[in-house]
Amino acid sequence: MQLPPSENAHEIYAFKKGYRTAKAGLALHAMPSQIRYDATLRAYFQQGYEQYLETTALQKTLANQPRWRQKMIWWSMMLLAGLATAGLMIHNIKSESTSQNPPKTDPKVTSTIEPQSEPKAGLGTDPVAELESISEPQAPLPETSRKTAQANDPNQPSSQTSQKTEGDHLGLLNPQARADLMQNQAQHAKAQQTVPSLPVSDSEIVFKDQQLTTQVKAMTPVDQLAQPVPKFVRKVVFYNRILHAKGQTLTHHWYHQNRPMATVSLVIKSDDFRTWSSKQMTSAWAGAWRIDTKNEQGQVIDRFRFDYIAHNKTPSTAP
Repeated sequence: MQLPPSENAHEIYAFKKGYRTAKAGLALHAMPSQIRYDATLRAYFQQGYEQYLETTALQKTLANQPRWRQKMIWWSMMLLAGLATAGLMIHNIKSESTSQNPPKTDPKVTSTIEPQSEPKAGLGTDPVAELESISEPQAPLPETSRKTAQANDPNQPSSQTSQKTEGDHLGLLNPQARADLMQNQAQHAKAQQTVPSLPVSDSEIVFKDQQLTTQVKAMTPVDQLAQPVPKFVRKVVFYNRILHAKGQTLTHHWYHQNRPMATVSLVIKSDDFRTWSSKQMTSAWAGAWRIDTKNEQGQVIDRFRFDYIAHNKTPSTAP
């Protein structure tokens, strides 16, 4: 309602009365008698009545007009959504095609995969530090030594035959199994000899809350792995709480079927210290594992055992 430019209360009243009369659906002659007999008030009444009718007619006209702008926006959004869906479907089809048809491996060429970095140790209640242990790879034999060894041993296959056989074997595996096999070969090349299990010595150091987990956050394990550790777990974290060892440096020694796989140093900075070390795993390392904790004198003061992957589990025979 748009009031007329008048400061007379009777005129404003007449205008509003006419507006409300039209809004109620009454006829123009339904005006009150005190307005009908005053020409000025009757004119204001009629203005209010007509203003309501004009406003209503304009609203109906606008409501009946097609909303082209809204429709164009809606159709544009539908078109963009359709293009995005089509692009996603094409991407999924290409991904499935690539996974079902992996690139062929040339049997004459052997590939090597760098061994993954060794486990990291997080140091607990004091400032966190990450320690990483990397074993030195064995130096390869000189070319002349390999040729001499092959010449002296007629039963030893030539390097070309060995490479071809290995390449044929790797070509039958999927990419993940091939990577696991190559990583297993690289890791075991650094630990050819098995190490016997030493007895556990008595110590004043106390180990509590020992468990396997996938991750440590805020100095606390996020979960606890059941044994045997399932195949889909590719990183195992060994968490423990150590008491009465302030100022000492302990080491975690990881063994797979008595083969040394990693060594991680742990600097203990308080008498109640939380710490951990971790190991990247592959499906080729199924079987019995143990983690020996040694003191600065090299004595084993704690031992933790677990099995990795149930169907390939190899029970440990060490004490």
